[in-house]
Amino acid sequence: MLTIKRLLSTVLLVLIGLYTAAALTNIVHSIDVYNKADYICQINDISDDLYDAVQHFGFERGRVNVVLRDSGPVESMENNRVFIAKQRSEGEKALQNAITKINALKKDKFINIETSPVEFNTSVSTLRNAVDCEMKIPLTDRDNKLVARWFDTMTEFIDSLEELLFALTSDIKIIDGTSREFFTIKSKLLSLRNSAGPECSLVLSAYGTDGVLSDNDLIKVFKLEGVTSRLIQDIRLSARLLDNAALNMALKNFNTKYIDQFVPIQKSSLDAIFSKQKLPYEKQAYEKTMVDALNSIAPLMESAITTTNQYAMERLAFSKKSLSEAIFYSASFLTISIALFLYIKVKVSFRIKALSKTMSELSNENNQDVPYSSDSDEIGDMARSVQVFKENIVKRKEADAQILKDLEDRKVLLDTIHLQVWYQLDESTYGAVNDSHATFLGKSKKEVEFKRIDEIFPHEVAQKIIEKNRAVIKGRRTINTEEWVRDGNNETRLLSVTKHPKFDKDGEVEYFIYSAEDITERRQAEIFRNDVEMIIRHDIKSPLAGLHSLASLALQEDIGDGLRNVAPLILNSIQQVINLVDSSDKLYKMECGVYCPKRMPFELPKVLGNVLQTLHSICIHKKITISNKCKCNSPDSCTVFGEKFLIENMLLNIVKNAVEASVDGSVVEVTCYVLSDCSYISVTNPGVINEDVSKKIFTKYFSYGKEHGTGLGTYSARLIAKSHGGDISFSVSSENKTTFLIELPLIPHDKDSNVAKCQHSNIQ
Repeated sequence: MLTIKRLLSTVLLVLIGLYTAAALTNIVHSIDVYNKADYICQINDISDDLYDAVQHFGFERGRVNVVLRDSGPVESMENNRVFIAKQRSEGEKALQNAITKINALKKDKFINIETSPVEFNTSVSTLRNAVDCEMKIPLTDRDNKLVARWFDTMTEFIDSLEELLFALTSDIKIIDGTSREFFTIKSKLLSLRNSAGPECSLVLSAYGTDGVLSDNDLIKVFKLEGVTSRLIQDIRLSARLLDNAALNMALKNFNTKYIDQFVPIQKSSLDAIFSKQKLPYEKQAYEKTMVDALNSIAPLMESAITTTNQYAMERLAFSKKSLSEAIFYSASFLTISIALFLYIKVKVSFRIKALSKTMSELSNENNQDVPYSSDSDEIGDMARSVQVFKENIVKRKEADAQILKDLEDRKVLLDTIHLQVWYQLDESTYGAVNDSHATFLGKSKKEVEFKRIDEIFPHEVAQKIIEKNRAVIKGRRTINTEEWVRDGNNETRLLSVTKHPKFDKDGEVEYFIYSAEDITERRQAEIFRNDVEMIIRHDIKSPLAGLHSLASLALQEDIGDGLRNVAPLILNSIQQVINLVDSSDKLYKMECGVYCPKRMPFELPKVLGNVLQTLHSICIHKKITISNKCKCNSPDSCTVFGEKFLIENMLLNIVKNAVEASVDGSVVEVTCYVLSDCSYISVTNPGVINEDVSKKIFTKYFSYGKEHGTGLGTYSARLIAKSHGGDISFSVSSENKTTFLIELPLIPHDKDSNVAKCQHSNIQ
């Protein structure tokens, strides 16, 4: 398992490994660059030795070539023999140093070059002995063929040294472009010295023989002249590429002395020799110009050697510095990386491991102290988060314990209440049930819970239950029904059932919650009460009808004026009682939403007059004045359609409440007005209804401030107004007065729409 600690360690080790590999690659490259620079320095040192050897051997070849052709006395040649011996010795010494260094390089496996000049040592030594003997005898006694053989042999020997120098400086894998150009110009200058020297020697010898040269020498001199010209062009091109100041200055001097001054003289001399004409210059003049020209090659060679050595040493120093820096930086970073790795391991990995162990113990519900919670770094933040985690675990344990207790309490509650509660996992499978439901079915909870419905009920009953459950799913809402169901005793009982579907986050039904209450006895009591009420209404109406007939007969007979004034009130009161008995059934139907009032026209002021007449005695008792401001511009403007008695009863309740709520001696204002198609009656009394009362004033059975109030007055009044298509509202003014506003339609509803409304109400 890859933990954070291992992940951090692995990442750091991989990074250290990658950098180490890159650093090693850089170090190896720097070592390679250093080795190449060191090789260039060694090759340059060897080339300098070979350079010296070729120079000395060239001087030896040239001076011997001149001496062997000279016709002067033998005694005068001693200085030449000393010069030749010195050049030979110096050349041999330089060549031996070069060969020793080359062999050392071979042992180090840097190069694989055969030192071919060694093969010439025997023939050159033999020829040198012969030359030494020839220089001691007069010109007439000398071997004429020895001069040509000497020149050819020494030329081949010197050419082999030049080939060796070229082989050493032409390894493209090791020698860079600039170094190659430096070595090239050195090699070309050496070749120039070895071609220009013999060329000048042959021409100078011609000045000693009146311009006569053998055909073989003539071929040689022209061949050497071509080689010299080509080498001069190559040298000038390489110098232009290197663009070195010291080298350019030496080249400028060479151009003046050799090319500008000597080459024209050399060309005219060769033309005279070739055409066998008189030579154009004296021997001393030619020799002086020739020596100056050849001497101009030496500074150029010295400049090439100096600049090459300088470049090689600078390259070696730079590569050595680069190698030292690569080793230093690599070692430093590796040391820092290891220290950082150990620091992170101690400061991060170990601490994370400790926190991880703490969290693991806490997850296993083992109490642990959280370390590092007081630290101010990110690990401290993590530790404080773990501390919160610990506290949450403690709270969760407490919450779980409380939940278990609550669940147990609810289970006890559900099993002790008479309300039946159960779950259904789907439309055909029971979930958990309480004792009341299991008892109703005549079974134990184990026999019902998590069983299929068709395992508990007969097939036909089970199918009906399943179909009803599917209707709940289809309706996707809570359904309240009353159903007749057979209980475990095979008795038919009426249940009030609530079916509530619980949906998941995808909108699919997760389960059902059912509750059922046995309302059989309540329904039977309601039926019995209705029957009793009907009997009482019937029995009360009979004597009331008799009293009404007697009062009417008394009013028609000749009675006293006092009784005649009271008789209408008695008739009105008796009629109200009869109407109240009749309206009790209507109010019940209004509550059920199945009653449609009869739309009969009547004049609102007359009804209001009956109300005020009814309240006359109460007003006299409380000294209340009712200000009636109901005025009609025309009879039609005060005509209202509906059941006259219900409207009168509604107005009586509202006005009576206003009178009862008013203080003694105050005024109650009753105002009527018409707007659009509605008639408005406002009843205003002094006093304010507080906020708590105002929220419940139209609630059934709510009464406030009355000793024997039933809480049905405002409730039934609003019920009557709504059944007639109107409404009742109230408001409180800033003058501490309360106003009830009654709204009633003036125009009767269309018959068809009225029927449709009643049908809709009946359905509801």
